[in-house]
Amino acid sequence: MKVMPEKGLLHHISPSFLRHRPRKYWLAILVSVLCALGVLVLAERSYNTLMRVAGERQQLQLVSATIDALGDDLTLAESSQRGYLLTGDTRYLEPFKSAAGRIAARTNLLRGMAPLPLRESPSLRGMYAQMELKLGEMNRTIELRTRDGPDAAQRLVNTDAGKQYMEAFRSHRQLVSQAADALIVRKQVEFNRLLSATRLSFMACVLAALLAFVLYLGQTYRIDKLTRSAQRATEEERARLERQVRERTARLTDLASYLQTAVEDERARLARELHDELGALLTAAKLDVARLRMRLPADAGKLADDLAHLSGVLNEGIALKRTIIENLRPSALTNLGLVPALENLTREWSHASRIEVHTALEPVELDESRALAVYRLVQEALTNIQKYARPSRVAVRLDTHDGIVEVSVVDDGVGFDPSNLPLATHGLTGMQHRLDACGGRLVIDSAPGRGTRITGTLAQQPAPR
Repeated sequence: MKVMPEKGLLHHISPSFLRHRPRKYWLAILVSVLCALGVLVLAERSYNTLMRVAGERQQLQLVSATIDALGDDLTLAESSQRGYLLTGDTRYLEPFKSAAGRIAARTNLLRGMAPLPLRESPSLRGMYAQMELKLGEMNRTIELRTRDGPDAAQRLVNTDAGKQYMEAFRSHRQLVSQAADALIVRKQVEFNRLLSATRLSFMACVLAALLAFVLYLGQTYRIDKLTRSAQRATEEERARLERQVRERTARLTDLASYLQTAVEDERARLARELHDELGALLTAAKLDVARLRMRLPADAGKLADDLAHLSGVLNEGIALKRTIIENLRPSALTNLGLVPALENLTREWSHASRIEVHTALEPVELDESRALAVYRLVQEALTNIQKYARPSRVAVRLDTHDGIVEVSVVDDGVGFDPSNLPLATHGLTGMQHRLDACGGRLVIDSAPGRGTRITGTLAQQPAPR
């Protein structure tokens, strides 16, 4: 943006204008300028102080919330410990470990952000101590339950040490929370006082500005002239920024295309490794099990059943491996082309969801990346339909005209309002990004109660650079 130098402003003010102003005029200007400067300095200091107090208040609120969260986590850990002691089910240990981890993290956070008066209070130190004692007691009971059985753990529980630690922790936590709340109230009072002072400062600043406006009212024409010059400079700057936005948008589109390509390449690599490495291992294991079954005597009994079960598990693993590989990189798309791949996708989806699917797929000529973008769009659309649409019928259409490929997925489900979608609508966002990376366009036509049509268009060939 072009900035007019100070001499440019003085150039518009003639020497005669400066010479013929009365002395009272200049005195009034000087007084108003000094008053405005004084008020501005006061307002700036008040603003900085206000922001500092607001930050301290917010920090205290976070401290109070962290203290409450520590109590909740310790209670959760105690409940998980009791569940493990009663049942011996190790699943209860996962919430305990998670709560213990959060307690450690929040304790470190609290030690760092608590203000000095609260940090040095005996109540906070006592809370830390009782919390560590309680955690140590719970760990010992869990260790005894795991190593020596429930009776050993129960003897430690019957000492009521854990109950005493917990009650002491809650007592200290209450005192700390009260102290934090008191500090929050003090900061709120200070904040309100500073806010009132800031408001008065700004009122004074407005009055000074009005005085200056009255004194300079006679210079409206020259100010307008300078304003028009500044507007022209602003328009030039806006045009420059718009060009930058267009250029950076193009770069982001290229980046999105690169990222999509990188993701698909990584998926292809993972699919190959799963097929070559994991597939070979599973197949070899299946063959080993088959050989073992052949060598078993006729009266092997349970061992034969176990090997039969193991063979079934390996078959399930091989089937799961194939499913994962297909999700990572559809083999039909690579081996047969886009239309057979879409026919296979819709057929399998219809069989799994028990929803009727009608297809009208015209053969199209697309490179690998664009064909994959069309396939993923249809795949994601069908996934969303199965999750949310509750349709009775789905139609998938693919055709081309004038070098433009159009793919559409239509359902007669519940529909939705496209203008009221949440920000984290990853499925639709993924479709949009894929088409953007190919220079395409996504259109969503839907309304509550009348189904949904998702249409993607893209050129058969990439646009020349």
